[in-house]
Amino acid sequence: MLASTSIMSQNVSKDWVKFNYERKPLMIIHENNKDYRIEVSIPWSDNNDFENRTNQEEYEAELIRADEEYEEQLRAQNQKTKTIKVAGIEVASFGDSDDKTIRKRFVRKPKDKFVINKNDYLNHTGISGFQVSKKAPFTLKIELEDIFIGEVEDSKITNKEGKFTGKYKRQVKIKQPIIYSIIDSSNKVLFTERWEGSNRQMTITSKEIPVKSWAEFKLRGWQKYYESSLRNILFETASSVKEQISYKFGYCKISKDTKIYYGKNKKMNYQDLSLAKIKATRAFQDIMSDYESAKESMNEAIEIWEKELKESRPNDKKARIGRSVTQAIILNLIQANIIIENYKEAKNYCDKFDLLPYHKNRYKYHLEKLRRFMKDQKKRNTSPQNLLAAK
Repeated sequence: MLASTSIMSQNVSKDWVKFNYERKPLMIIHENNKDYRIEVSIPWSDNNDFENRTNQEEYEAELIRADEEYEEQLRAQNQKTKTIKVAGIEVASFGDSDDKTIRKRFVRKPKDKFVINKNDYLNHTGISGFQVSKKAPFTLKIELEDIFIGEVEDSKITNKEGKFTGKYKRQVKIKQPIIYSIIDSSNKVLFTERWEGSNRQMTITSKEIPVKSWAEFKLRGWQKYYESSLRNILFETASSVKEQISYKFGYCKISKDTKIYYGKNKKMNYQDLSLAKIKATRAFQDIMSDYESAKESMNEAIEIWEKELKESRPNDKKARIGRSVTQAIILNLIQANIIIENYKEAKNYCDKFDLLPYHKNRYKYHLEKLRRFMKDQKKRNTSPQNLLAAK
């Protein structure tokens, strides 16, 4: 998709280009196999589940004991009932005047602790470009360490003047450390890391609750809201862990936006730069589906840009390839060479851009983005770490 934008300077304009490409892994787990097993360990949830089941069993046993006590009390009361007979004939029967109505003992049902469903969690994580298989040569293990849950905090809502608005809110802070590991078939850990994002403290905050509903919310509404929010947070972190793992090990389809610059001035001929823009646009759009064809188109665009660059006159404000056009062409050449994996040439053009003797802040942000992209792509495409080889 292309979207034309406003003029960058007197002679430079740009088009945004959206394209897709496959991002290769920084670390190769297995060169010939993209199958994996996945295991999730949540000790605190398992402990809660065990306590819930234990408490339920104790609750059910206590219900049985309460029934037995009730029946025993009924039998005891019946035995107290007295019957008076005269000459063998029953004339009256009555119970103890102190007898009271017998009621079954109340047994309070235990409150369940929060448990996360592992299968639901698994649906939110994994490694992009791989498929789960029981016969896979390695396992991805994700462990949610002990969760930190702070004290519940209630607060009054005030306005800008500091006056109470008649509403309250409740919040609690949580922190869920997460470790993920790659383990081979012999149970050897090939890679392990604590996800950096799991050190971030998160907060569950209720909506603003009016005074008249506050007591009811604390009694019944908060727990349901808290558990639903916590579950959503854990699923969101699972997705974030997947992104982190896939960034290192996955084969990912990435959507990216970039800019292609071209000349635009009614008094000057920039037809070749417009042609190069068309060829480069086509190349970016085909890079995922037809790499060889895209590479050919990109090389044609590169040839045009390099030819135009020979006419560069950066110190001449009236030149067709003046200061801004020169900078724009070099940026085009940097990103074009990155996308066809010609990193040496891309680096050379980065150096040429740095050596330009004139103000270039207008393009500084784009240049730094291209440098980071080049560094990442070069590492993935030329020297990824092989975990099995390191073994």
